[in-house]
Amino acid sequence: VENPDSFVRRADELNGTTEESYETFMFRDGRVFERYSRPLMDVEGVAGRVWSFRDITERERSADALRVSEERFRSLVQNGTDVITVIDRDGKIVYASPSSERLLGHSPAELQGVQLMAFVHPDDASMVVKALVNVAGTPGVHRPAVLRIRHKDGGWRCRWTRCSSCV
Repeated sequence: VENPDSFVRRADELNGTTEESYETFMFRDGRVFERYSRPLMDVEGVAGRVWSFRDITERERSADALRVSEERFRSLVQNGTDVITVIDRDGKIVYASPSSERLLGHSPAELQGVQLMAFVHPDDASMVVKALVNVAGTPGVHRPAVLRIRHKDGGWRCRWTRCSSCV
């Protein structure tokens, strides 16, 4: 193990106690194990200890890779120049990227919880609804659209959009 003194010290601390323990530890070769232990009880009290070890190296590597990927894509969305908006099944905005403020005048917080259609020009509404219906629940399907979006100053801005579903 990477830190044998700590590994043995913790095992010694647990012997004779009624404490349950769950810990992870690393091997010098990079493997990661979890160690679970609980007391073995008999009528006189603690009779011993049951130890369980499991190799969780792949699970930890997958979690690390997912974390790195999420950080990368979060950075792209947060720092990108495109407005990225996520809406729920009821058409309410649940996420708007920071660029919404620069391009539309609305901060992400102002947009959250508001119906998307409140910002769409009435003449473009049916096209937007049709595009959203066409992609709903079908990941990988994209529908481009050019529509007018209401800016915070009350004016309309023509924007090219792409509707897609991630669920």
